[in-house]
Amino acid sequence: MNDAEMTSEDGGSEASTEAPNPEDFDPNSEVYWTLPMVLAWIVYRDSGEVRQMWDQYRSRCMDDAGTATVSLLHIAFLVNEDERSIAMSPAKAERALLGTLAVGSIAAWGIPLDGELRVEIPESEWADFGFFEGTGSRDEVRAGPFGHGYHSVLLKSRAVRQAWPAIQPPVPFSYEIDELERLPLFQAVIWCATGGAETTNEEVEQLGYISQGEKILFPLLARGNIAATGERPGDLIREDIPKSFWERAASERADDLIHFVDYTRDGIEPFGATAMRWHSIKIEFSALRSEIFPHASPDARTVSGQKRRRRKGGQIASVLEIIKDEFPDGLTGSISNRAVNERIKKRLSPETSPKSIQRAIGEARSGQEGH
Repeated sequence: MNDAEMTSEDGGSEASTEAPNPEDFDPNSEVYWTLPMVLAWIVYRDSGEVRQMWDQYRSRCMDDAGTATVSLLHIAFLVNEDERSIAMSPAKAERALLGTLAVGSIAAWGIPLDGELRVEIPESEWADFGFFEGTGSRDEVRAGPFGHGYHSVLLKSRAVRQAWPAIQPPVPFSYEIDELERLPLFQAVIWCATGGAETTNEEVEQLGYISQGEKILFPLLARGNIAATGERPGDLIREDIPKSFWERAASERADDLIHFVDYTRDGIEPFGATAMRWHSIKIEFSALRSEIFPHASPDARTVSGQKRRRRKGGQIASVLEIIKDEFPDGLTGSISNRAVNERIKKRLSPETSPKSIQRAIGEARSGQEGH
């Protein structure tokens, strides 16, 4: 590998009076990234932020853009700290990069401070290295202020993106209420834990919503306050599940619950039995909502399925308009659903359902992907 093959850090072109089209400068298409580009990715996991640290792009944006440096990344981070989603701070990103290079998980190439040809930097040297700014604001990695080291360091962009994957936006947890106002068992459990508020699949797994929801739902079923139906294996007949079958579930005996509820099929099986008694269990949602929110108006509990669907469509359209107004540049992957919800919640109607908000955010994102 020689210098001719590694030209990612060379800006080259003259500045243009017109701002270049960002789509013409895709940093992911570059084989090698400079240190500022690498650290920008680790901090933000956003190709747009990497582009801002790419000298070739910077040289086309303005006459005095200057060379991107690690210190410039730190300054930009402090200036815009409250405006961008981050994975970690630049200081933590530096430690993460040095640690990963020290164990040999990824490789880097640089020009020795006392040499001219670019070489692969031995992984054993990274344990002693730190980031320094040398002559002419040149980024260097050295063993102390006066130790040996390298400048013009490059890393393979693909290896960097694999070591620190892009942060995927959280997947909204969705509720599927059927035409008879029934909710699948697992969704009913989560609905009880959250009160119907917006949540994500990740939060369901991490925040203990299942056990919280069971402690609310199972006693209601055991007392007969809410109806539950299920299909018996081998036929398609749906029947009521006697409340006695929920009494053991409400006893809070964890060893019983392990053998009682099967959320993969929304089913239950009698204790000690080997066959499932019911599957595809559904919970009467209107009764559940009345139990959780007993002071809701009767009209809110008895609205027909058709009217509810029309209302939901109007809610989604309304939320979409608010999202477009609050986020004129669209919802980038770095903007989480929670951040969107926090921004728009003050403008939402009190009747707007969490599910309508989830659908609107999903449509806003999918609409962008289609352009």
